Amino acid sequence: MIVGAGFGFASGGVSRQAAAAIRISAMRLILASICLAACTDGSGFAGDYETVTSSAGAVADDDHWFRLDDTDTLVAYYPCVAPGECRTEHDLYRSFGWADDRWETTIAIALEPGCTLRFRVRTLDWKSDTRIVIDDVAYEEIDATLTGDACSISEARRRGTSMPLASETELVAEMR
Repeated sequence: MIVGAGFGFASGGVSRQAAAAIRISAMRLILASICLAACTDGSGFAGDYETVTSSAGAVADDDHWFRLDDTDTLVAYYPCVAPGECRTEHDLYRSFGWADDRWETTIAIALEPGCTLRFRVRTLDWKSDTRIVIDDVAYEEIDATLTGDACSISEARRRGTSMPLASETELVAEMR
């Protein structure tokens, strides 16, 4: 089961597939919540974190401090400006659902014109007793033969990790 959000953008705004993808993602999140409640006593990741290293170099302000919290459906990611000063709403893009025996989020994007397909996989795991690692791997392909409805988030999701690697970032954070 893949858990995540699919967002598609066309030249004039959100693609026609976005509503269907959101409904599918909502159903997957409901299934993940059932597993979270039935399969575990929580993720074990809930807590406040400070980023200690990032393979991307400089750490963005809203990635330096963050909080992870177990919800009914996922491990929610809350950006913080300082320890204990976090947004009240979680960032779905950076949150994690349970899929294939790991915590991950997948995001598919289709951009026109020229049909740029992107697929991101973000995974959450332990690096040590007090440190976590968030891997963010992006795949991208431009396929100018796809236009209109053919340039879709479902096509980006279908191609997924078979597309060329575009970027990979590893963020290591310590629980505070």
